[in-house]
Amino acid sequence: MSEETQTALSIIIGAVLFIVMEVLEHIGYTSPLMLAAYVVAYAVLGWKVVFTALRNLTKGQIFDENFLMAVATIGAFALAVYSKSGAFASKSYPEAVGVMLFYRIGEYFEEKAVERSRSQIMNAVDMRPETVNLAEGDEIRVIPAEDACVDDVILVRPGDRIPLDGVVVEGDS
Repeated sequence: MSEETQTALSIIIGAVLFIVMEVLEHIGYTSPLMLAAYVVAYAVLGWKVVFTALRNLTKGQIFDENFLMAVATIGAFALAVYSKSGAFASKSYPEAVGVMLFYRIGEYFEEKAVERSRSQIMNAVDMRPETVNLAEGDEIRVIPAEDACVDDVILVRPGDRIPLDGVVVEGDS
């Protein structure tokens, strides 16, 4: 299973658990199993973020986004545990899981956007012509684009892709 598939699957499983727990809480269902379900949902969604935060911490990268998300969401769990009104009277568990869920969804879409941008840039680079028409006096010679030098004059015909950066020295309007 690819990493992208694993990421999508963990987001879906975490989201389903989160939604089920929210529905149960809104209809008044209370059980110690709810805490376990929130912990499982958090573990499914947040294990990678927490692991990355710990790994970066050992490398001296303290205040990165993974560390801040881990501290915020684990802190929300800790607030619920130490609240005086009881564990299930607090909204900290669902908030911790919800924050992690939305963070992971945002990360997923960010990765997809970066991949798409990278792919489009590579496609644009691949469109670059590999040869140029070098004008030497009255004669035109086709040479590899990487062999062209500064101050060379190249011929670009209508419809040709421009192979190199340069200055237009002569042209028909």
